[in-house]
Amino acid sequence: MDRRLLFCTLGIHIMLSAASLYAQTERRSPNLTLYTKTTMTSDTNSAKLMQQTDISLDIPQTVLFFPLPRLRFYALQTSPLDMLDTLDTKMLKNIIGFGLYASQGQYRFLYGALTLKGLEDRIRNPWGKALMLPAAYTRASAELSRTTAQEQKTDLAGDINLQLGQRSILYSLLHSSEPESLHGTIGIELLHIDEHTIRVEAGLGTHMLPESSADTWFASAPLLPERRHVISSISLGLFGPLLQLAGDFASSNTTWEGTGYYYKGAFALGPPSFRLSGGADMIQGPFRDSTSALQVDVPLMERSRIRLELFIRNNKFGTFLINTETKLTKEEASASYELNKASGSLRITRGSLFSTWFLLPEQVSLEGSCIPNETLPYSGAISITHRFGGRGTGLRFELKNQISAHGNENRIQPDFMIEGKGIAQISKTRFQLGTTWEKKDAAQPQAFINITGDYRKNSLRISSSLKLPMYNSTEYTASLSITASW
Repeated sequence: MDRRLLFCTLGIHIMLSAASLYAQTERRSPNLTLYTKTTMTSDTNSAKLMQQTDISLDIPQTVLFFPLPRLRFYALQTSPLDMLDTLDTKMLKNIIGFGLYASQGQYRFLYGALTLKGLEDRIRNPWGKALMLPAAYTRASAELSRTTAQEQKTDLAGDINLQLGQRSILYSLLHSSEPESLHGTIGIELLHIDEHTIRVEAGLGTHMLPESSADTWFASAPLLPERRHVISSISLGLFGPLLQLAGDFASSNTTWEGTGYYYKGAFALGPPSFRLSGGADMIQGPFRDSTSALQVDVPLMERSRIRLELFIRNNKFGTFLINTETKLTKEEASASYELNKASGSLRITRGSLFSTWFLLPEQVSLEGSCIPNETLPYSGAISITHRFGGRGTGLRFELKNQISAHGNENRIQPDFMIEGKGIAQISKTRFQLGTTWEKKDAAQPQAFINITGDYRKNSLRISSSLKLPMYNSTEYTASLSITASW
């Protein structure tokens, strides 16, 4: 039922935008773009072959009432290398997607593995990812994803963008990830002369949750029948060159579970070269996100988080970025907050003033975190990158060292990665040869040889990469990709 409603609404959207589309489209010649990539990998389990194909066809204006949309088709086919011997087609795994795009972006209709942006994406698993700052806010939209995941949901989505005068845009997004799910977002963007943008978005989604099942004979939580989940949300934002403010609010109601809430506020002060950003968010009660995933462990749990970031950029001296994030939780409203996780990072990049100082690292990154409930709560990583030689045509070398440590059971587990490579660029051809030594978790150290090549000329690009084992490993990866336009 939800998907039929989606198709009907998308049809109305396309009809509404047809007149403006016809008036704004200019005559042009057809354009065909082809992207193909073949990858062969081998690990400790099995060897497999993966083929990606992405075709886009842009058709010029015709004698029809409005020009035909741009067509896009994407396919991913994965199979074990053994299939070449057995010819068993049942071993094939296929993922396909297609899209219809208006020539100037007035509408699009998509089917397949999708990448979502906007309000729906921001309230999807908010606790599992970093708190988003205003600089990363975008309008609601969807796009086909060149996914390589073996298990991928097939989504349906469509959006529309209508110009309302010279300084306002009305847009909407409809998205369905399952037969009994539908999420819609509508927004308006107001553009002002002083380079400030006001954006307002509202969303509404519904999902049908299956009945719950017990993992043990004596389940601690009661079993629940099939039930409906509804989520509503709103977002307000002011985006300018010196001040950015953004806020999100969502309320989710699930039958037999109750209502949960999500609050968020974020800010950014200063120009892009010297900016202080921060934000805080909170989850209260049995809140389910835009995919209907529960975001708390117990019904009365509250989760809060604070993030601060300072970014400084100077062409001569370099860049400085420091970021901190603190997570707090409590089991119920009357309890006191407890530290769930604290993390921070620091990144320094040298500027043009120190470009001749070859011994000075090109970039230094530090990361650290603390999880009090773990046996060994502290973990951290340091990464140092050196670069020798010019950035343009010629020869240069890069050396990257990364050392990290984290708790593994009852002991500190050190990891390291050393990567060195030489890069040569002659005219339109780029060649790279390097080696990587690494150690992860409790595994033995491993070494690999990395070879990549890239050629570009006009609308043609050919890229290849090869990763071969050198020491203590049998894993390898080889790929060849071609991008061409006519």
